[in-house]
Amino acid sequence: MELAICSRHQFPQLLGDAIIAALQQEGSVCLASGDTPQLAYRYVAAQYQRRPFPLRATLVGLDEWVGFGPQDEGSCQYAMHHDLYQHLSLRPGQLRQFDARRAGDALEEECHRMNQLLAEQPLRLVLVGIGQNGHLGLNEPGVAFSSLAHVSNLSETTVRVAQKYFPQSTTLRQGITFGIANILASEKIIAVANGAHKRDIIQRLLMTPPCETLPATSLKQHHNTQLLLDDAVFHVENIL
Repeated sequence: MELAICSRHQFPQLLGDAIIAALQQEGSVCLASGDTPQLAYRYVAAQYQRRPFPLRATLVGLDEWVGFGPQDEGSCQYAMHHDLYQHLSLRPGQLRQFDARRAGDALEEECHRMNQLLAEQPLRLVLVGIGQNGHLGLNEPGVAFSSLAHVSNLSETTVRVAQKYFPQSTTLRQGITFGIANILASEKIIAVANGAHKRDIIQRLLMTPPCETLPATSLKQHHNTQLLLDDAVFHVENIL
C-alpha cells in the first residue's frame, strides 16, 4: 500500500486530477460519497464545466442506505448527483447505481445485478473513504474479505456519523454495498482520509495486519492501492 501525504489545500486537486484521469479511460470507476472526497468532486465538476474532457468510463455507485434513493437528501446518491453527476454530460447507461428502495428478496436480486455488472465491466478504479470504525463503503467490522455485494447491518458508529448528512434525525438500519472482494478486484484503489478526526483510525490501519475486524486493512492485500491523507491526519515527520 503506497502512502501519499499532502496539505489539506492540495488534497482536493490531487484527488480530483486522479479522478479526471480515470474518467477519460474505458472501464468502470466506482466513487464513494462522503465528506472526504466532496471538495475533489466539486473540483472535477468545475474543471469539466470550464473545459469539458471526454467521459469514457462507466460510473458505478459504491453503496447506499437501504430505503433511500437519489431524491432523498442525505442519501449517498443525492450527494453524488449534487456534487458531481449533474455537472457531467453522462450518456444513458453511463451511471449505474444500487436501487436501495427495494425490499426483501428484491434487495438480494439487486446485489446479484450489481455483481453481474462488475463481472461484465471490471473496475479500473475504486475511490473509497475510510470510516471512523475502519469500514470501507458500508462493509462494517467483521465482514468477510471474500464478500461480494450484500445488504449490511449498520454499526452504531456508522449510524451516528451518518446523521450529519440528513436534514433531521433519521433512522438507519441497513445499507447495500459492494463487498470487500469487489473492491479488491479493482485494477487500482485510492483510499482517502482527511481531518484530525481520522488520525486514530489511520494509525490503527497502518499498525494492524489484515484483519476482518478492521475492514480497511484488507487494502494491504491489494497490489495497487494508494492511501491518500492530508497533513491533518498524518504529518510527514511522524513517519521519518
